[in-house]
Amino acid sequence: MNISVTFRNMKPSEAVKDYAIKKLEKIKKFLPDAEPIEIHVVLGVEKHRHIADVVVTAKDLTISAKEETEDIYSAIDLVADSVEKQAKKHREKIKTRKSNFREVIQIKEGMLQEEPSERPVVVRVEKIDMKPMTVDEAVLEVDSNPRGFVVFVNAENGKVCVLYRKEDGSYGLYEVG
Repeated sequence: MNISVTFRNMKPSEAVKDYAIKKLEKIKKFLPDAEPIEIHVVLGVEKHRHIADVVVTAKDLTISAKEETEDIYSAIDLVADSVEKQAKKHREKIKTRKSNFREVIQIKEGMLQEEPSERPVVVRVEKIDMKPMTVDEAVLEVDSNPRGFVVFVNAENGKVCVLYRKEDGSYGLYEVG
């Protein structure tokens, strides 16, 4: 990002220049895909008015803003806010275009399929700690567990198992692998 500052009808001041650069560097975060970014700032005085004029040129974008106030610092603040607002608006516009493009692709893909497949939605994710235990210990755990099942590592063979209580009161055991 290249920022150039020009002074018109006023004495060049390093403090004002640094302040303008600091304020306008924030624009970079709103235009991450628009490298390289060139910013030209013109600061000037006409009679009693302080003027800040900014032109931002990026990849496919040109933003310009001009503000006049009684104080050069407030003019810089206002013009930086204006440019930032335009940059945010541009970023949102790009996001909207990309999301609309994805929707169009999904619709076209849906048209190609004879039957659109509905995927189940995961509503809740729970972390379950698997403890090494025997099947008999797992039965005792299931009886004390309100969920009606327990996931454990079988201490006898080292395999992951799921023990669950059936409706008739008996137990079922799934052994993974």
